[in-house]
Formats: sequence, structure tokens, C-alpha cells
Amino acid sequence: MPAELRPAHESGLDMFRATVRRDPDAPICFYFEESVSAGAVDRMSDSLASFLAEQGTASGDRVAMYLQNVPEVLVTVVAAWKLGAVVVPCNPMLRGRELKKILVDSGCRAMICHDDLFESVAAPVLRGTAVEVVVTTSPLDLAGQHIPPVLSGVERRAAKGATPLPEIFDRYSAGATHSVTLGPADVALMVYTSGTTGAPKGATNTHGNVVAASSIYEAWLGVGPTDVILGIAPLFHVTGLIGHVGLTLLTGAPLVLSYRFDTEEACRLAEKHGATFTVSAVTAFIALMNSDALGRYDLSSLRKVYTGGAPTPPAVLREWRDRTGSSLQPMYGLTEATSPTHMTPLGQEPPLDPHTGVVSVGVPVPGTDVRVIADDGREAAPGEIGELYISGPQIVPRYWQKPAESAEAFRHGELRTGDVGFMDERGYFYLVDRAKDMIVASGFKVWPREVEDVLYEHPAVREAAVVGVPDPYRGETVMAAVSLKPGSQVTADDIKLFARERMAAYKYPRIVELFDELPKTTSGKILRSELREKSAAQPALAPPSLGVSYAELRSALEARAVIELGVTWRVLGREMISVGSAVNLYQRLERMLATVRADGRFIDREAFLDANHDYHAFLVALADNGHLQRGFDGLGLRALFGELLRSSEATSEQVVLQHERLTDAVAADSVSGATEAILGWAAAAERHVRFTLSGAQHVQAPPLTPVFEVMPAPRGGRSSAALLLEALEAQAALEVGVLRLIQNKQESELLRAVLVAHTPLFPDRGGAEAEMTEARLRAHRALIGAVGNPLLLQVHDSLHLSELLSRTKSVVGQTVAHLLDHGQGLLVALELGDVDGAVEAIDQRLSTARTTLLGKRSPQHRMTNQSVSSHA
Repeated sequence: MPAELRPAHESGLDMFRATVRRDPDAPICFYFEESVSAGAVDRMSDSLASFLAEQGTASGDRVAMYLQNVPEVLVTVVAAWKLGAVVVPCNPMLRGRELKKILVDSGCRAMICHDDLFESVAAPVLRGTAVEVVVTTSPLDLAGQHIPPVLSGVERRAAKGATPLPEIFDRYSAGATHSVTLGPADVALMVYTSGTTGAPKGATNTHGNVVAASSIYEAWLGVGPTDVILGIAPLFHVTGLIGHVGLTLLTGAPLVLSYRFDTEEACRLAEKHGATFTVSAVTAFIALMNSDALGRYDLSSLRKVYTGGAPTPPAVLREWRDRTGSSLQPMYGLTEATSPTHMTPLGQEPPLDPHTGVVSVGVPVPGTDVRVIADDGREAAPGEIGELYISGPQIVPRYWQKPAESAEAFRHGELRTGDVGFMDERGYFYLVDRAKDMIVASGFKVWPREVEDVLYEHPAVREAAVVGVPDPYRGETVMAAVSLKPGSQVTADDIKLFARERMAAYKYPRIVELFDELPKTTSGKILRSELREKSAAQPALAPPSLGVSYAELRSALEARAVIELGVTWRVLGREMISVGSAVNLYQRLERMLATVRADGRFIDREAFLDANHDYHAFLVALADNGHLQRGFDGLGLRALFGELLRSSEATSEQVVLQHERLTDAVAADSVSGATEAILGWAAAAERHVRFTLSGAQHVQAPPLTPVFEVMPAPRGGRSSAALLLEALEAQAALEVGVLRLIQNKQESELLRAVLVAHTPLFPDRGGAEAEMTEARLRAHRALIGAVGNPLLLQVHDSLHLSELLSRTKSVVGQTVAHLLDHGQGLLVALELGDVDGAVEAIDQRLSTARTTLLGKRSPQHRMTNQSVSSHA
């Protein structure tokens, strides 16, 4: 394949005229059983061009083509070009308002359309447009005597205000001379984008673009007059206009048409006419594989099969090969690129990227330059994801009457595609998705195509589309719309579980909705925007009446997070946690997960609440610290969550995910992993509470009550020094938990200011020891109180440190104020915004206290499996 192609023609009209000169009697189109020759198309287009010229259509005027896949498309395109006019193809599925928008935007002066579409859709909306001339045709006009099942029930209609095309053929003789001269820069087509990412825009596809793109198909596939093109792509779409119409006009390879896509007719006509090549969206091939027609007809001649318009799942490629023996080969193109920019080499299997599982769309076609531009504006390295920028002879110069959009999309001869992908070391390209379709779930990027590829692996899935929908916990959550193969009995939960087992927790679809048919454009693209709208339109549930306040729940959740952050700091990173403790924590996680479905919906709400409370109680018990355990118990979260969730059907899926991460981190003895997980579920749980309560009808919540009224009785046989150390460990754990909540340097500096304000300055005199001790106790209390959580202050006050310090002083006979002194290390770390340094200062203070009180610096006592069980 040469690096550059040198087209032999200046315009699309030149392509057709050369084909007619070669053999005017050769068939250029098969319409069901009927054959239409190149000479017949030439004569019919002469007649139509003469009529339009008589009605005032001139060079540069726009002619709307509102037709299905019928031979009249060839006639209309050639007739318009003979006048130097521009063809504006209109999707026959458009309704009145949508059609009028394109007619007005393009300024069409003439329209060729089906008689039924004119009567039911077009006629009522023509007022206010520039359309002056309407020509109608029936799907029966060129169908011959044999009426296929697809056209059963169709009747010719007399359209008032329009001229029937057969009448034009009778009135205007062929052979009229139309002297227009067309060059590569003249606009041939104005193809409107599908509007999947906004309002449709008219791409000004020039004759040079049409010739270049058609020539790419010809050279890449080796298509010639002996080939037969199966026309299953819609002819209003750029794939059909170039891969079917343009290729036929250029090569003379006859085009097989059947009005609209029908699996039975497509297979029957492919066998009857010996089709050798076709191209369409992947949804067409999925439909063929889901039809028994594929196995009842001989398609052995069909060996050049390409698909584009949407990502191709690997499972679809495998099934097509297994069912037909031929390869379904991906390609890539856009309306703005007059279709192909990348194609898989004919006869080669498309490579599969081993890291992402994405199927390649091939390599750039001749004359096409492609750059991958990273987010920071530099050219991406192989394997690095970025946006595709494309230049070449098939790229359109601009959008019609859209200067701002044109300036954004077309820069220095390059098209910014809006599609995201990468190139491998061999020069093969891979599409990840459209930039605008990317989902951000809990801060993670999720590409719909990756999820869809997994869903297509399920044997019951016929079609799948993934979108992001608003989520109060994650910002967005992943939703999959799925249609099933006939006879499949699987449920949405089955599909969800299938995906969950095969991908990261943040990627798999938390919502799966089953559809009989997914909404699509007639070009086969699934309408993601419509799926998003369907999901957003779901009615909201009536708000419950709850006897709990947001402030109360937030305080309890935050206090639990602080306690557990402190516990994991004390327990992890010093000695490996015992296997028995890790196993016990996993068992509690499994009990909790057994009470909810994959999407967070409850199987048993009360069982979930019990299992959740048991999990957290066991985690806190790992520290073997009675103060922390009682502090946790005193938060009353089991009762608060019971009230919050009594009318709810689900918990936050993110909370479930973070519990899994926390358990893994504890088992791996990872302080940082545990910290991230605790902070993650705390934030998710707070969002869940806020969302649940945002529309709730509140009753007056009870006031917060102290956790402890009196100092708890010491466990038997323990010295005053041991009791004080336990309290100091609990205090340090609370302080570390508070520090871990600090998110930025500004908050660190504010916390430092609080501590500086409580730093005691006493003269060197007798009696200063007691004052120094109380002042330092107030400083510690201020640190813990810096987050404004009254429950944390209650837990701190329940330590009764002042009394324990006094008791210990009388026993050990020495000063105790230094046991509370962090020194300058904590203040310096906070000034620098160094939370890790601040935690290290607290650890150093606790180590000094342990040495003073127990005479050793060994790590704290680690619980045995038996003692863990007793605490839980």
C-alpha cells in the first residue's frame, strides 16, 4: 500500500462518468431482485437534474435527500452533482421538528423524499424553510414486479404539493447537457453529525474529500467491478455514502440495496447476488448473529467485512469468525473525516492490547497523519492515552455556518476528533472512548468501552452500552443498559455479578437495566444521551420522616473515623498483625457483605446493621485499649444508623468498597492503606447521610449526651502506671486520628495556632508542676477539639487523665508533666503541613511515656487470637 494515493478524478461526478464510459450496461445497483445499470442511473439523473434546473436549482444550492436505502439515492446524488448542487442527506427516522432544524440550517431549496415521509413528516414543517421544490418517490417505484416482504403493505401515495419522480422520468428526456465544472474544493455533501455530543453540525464534505475517501476503500480492499457491495449501512450516513455509494460510483461494483436493514433480506440478497464486501456499524453484525438467517444462507463469498461507527468488542469479533469463517475487521472514521482514517489491513486479525483488552482499529490509511495529544498538550508516547488529531485529504475544511465550532475542531489542517486513544509500538491505534463519555466515579476515570467489552463476554448479552449517571455518593456511577439474546433468562443482578468478578470495584456497573432494544440512531450508534435521560427521569422516592439529625450522625461518623485511624496507627506497622486477627476481620467483612447486593441494596437491613457494628467493634478491639473500646461503644452508631436506614433500601456502595480496602490493608499491615480506606468510607458515609437526610422530614433529634459520667473501674491487677499508659495511648490515638483528618497545610497551620495558644509559659518557681500539667492537658484537649466534634471531646474527657496523673505521681515519686510534652517537633511539623511528621512527634512522646512508666520502649502489647475473640 503506497504512503500516498493519487486519485484519478477531480470530483465525485467524474468518478461516476468514468464508470458509465467503461460499461453503461453493467449493473451498478441491485434492488431486491431488480438490476439497475450505470447507464440507467445516468439517464434518470439527467431527467431529475433537468427538472430541478427548470425549478431554479443552481450550483451551490443545497438539495435535501430524505430517503431510505433505495436506488433513487444514486439518482439524487448524481443529479445534484450535475448541477453543482450540494446533497444534504437526512436521516429518514427524523421527525418533523428535527428535520426542519436541518432544512433551515442548511438552507435547502429542494427536497427528494419518500411519498409517505413527505405526507406524514415533511409537509407540515416546510413552512419557514427555504424549500421550494419537492420531488417524491415510492419504495415501489424501482422494485419491479416482485414485491419483497419488507415492502408488503406499502402503497404509492399522491402527494399534494410535490412532483412524483416517475412523472419527471416521463416528462424530461435523458441526455440533457449540464455544463457545470466541479473541482476538489467544491462541496459535494453536507453530512450532519449524529448529534451524540451536542447539536448536529453540517460537515462540508468536498468533492476532493469524497474522491479521496472512496479511493481509500478501493485501494485498501482491492475493490473492482467484479465485486458486489452489500449495502447494509444507511445511505444518509457517511459510512454508507462513501463505503457504499462513493465506492460504487468509483469502481462500478454493484450495490445491493433492500430499502432498510433487515437480517433476513440482508442474508438472502448477499447469497443471491454473491456479495463480497460490506461495512456497517457493529450493531448490524450483532443483529445478524442474533438472527437464524445467518445460518440458513451461504455467505461464503462475503470475505471483505469491516465495521466502524462504534467500538468493537472482542467477543463480537470471535463470534463472527466462528459463525461465518470470515474476519470482521475494525476501522475508524468520522463524519468530519468523510469516513475512514484507520483500517485493519485486509486479511489480518486486529491486535488486542494486552494491558487494556481493547481491539485495535487498525493503522492510518494512506495520506493520513495522526497524532495523539496528551492532556498537557504534548505529543503522547506509544501506549500513552490522549486525544486523536488527524490530518489528510479526507478531512473536511469546516462546519457549515459554525465559525466558533470550526475554529475549535479544525486547527492548522488537523481535526480534533474528541476521541481518546493511544498508539502501540507497531503503529496500531486503539480507541478508548470519546472524551465526553468518560465517567468519573469516586474520582476514578472509567471508560465505557472497557466496561462494555466485559459485558459482551457474557453469553446472554446481545448489546450493551455504559453511561455515567449522577450519584450523590460518587459524583457519577456506572450504569449499563443491556439487551439480551433471545431466550436468555439471566437477571440484571446476574450481569452485575459477572462484571464485578472481572474488573475493579470502581469500574463495574452498579446499575444494570435490561432493555428489549437499546435506543440507536439509524446508523447503528447507540444513543448514550437517551440512556442518561431515561435514568435521570426516574421518579424520586418520597422523603422519609427521620428522628435523627445530620449534625448528630456526622459527629458520630467522624468520631468513629478518628478512633479507627488512631487504632490502625497503634496496631499496624510495628509488628505483623496476627493471622488469626486478619482472618477474624475478613470473616466479619464476609458477614456484612452477605447482607447486601452488589449495588448496595439490602438483602437484610437489620442483619447488615448488626454485621457492620460487629466489624467496627472488632477493629477497635485490635488496639486492646478499654478507653477506645468504650469510646466507640458510646457513640451509639448502631442505633443512629438503624434510624437513618429504616426507610432506605440500600447503603452506599462506596462504603462497602472501602470496607473491603480497609480489611485488605489491615491484613497487609499497611497503615497508609488503612488510613486511605477509613478516610474514604468516612467521606462516602457522610455523603450518604447527607443525601438520605437532604429530603427527609426531620423530627427533633435528642441532644448529645456524655459518653461517660464517671471514671471506669480499672481492670483487676493493673498498676496505676499501666492504667495511665493505657489512657495516654488512647489520647495519642485520638490525636493521630484528628491529624489524619487534616487535608491541607492551611488546616495544619490553624491547628498549630491552637496549640501555640495553649502552650504554657510559667516562671521557674515552686508549684509550677501542677499548673504545667493542667495547661498541657488543656493543649491536648484543644488538639482533639480542633475538629469541632463534641463526641471526641467526651471520649477524651472520659480518660480522666488528670486523676490518673496525680495517682501515678504519688506511686512513682516523680514529676509527670513531661509525659504530656510533645516538644517542638509537633509544632514544627504542623507549621510545615507535615502530618506524618506530626504523627511521628506523638509517637515519640508516647515512647518516652512508656519508658518512664514501664521502663521499656518495646511496642505495645499485641492481642492474641484468644483475647481478640474475647473483645469481640
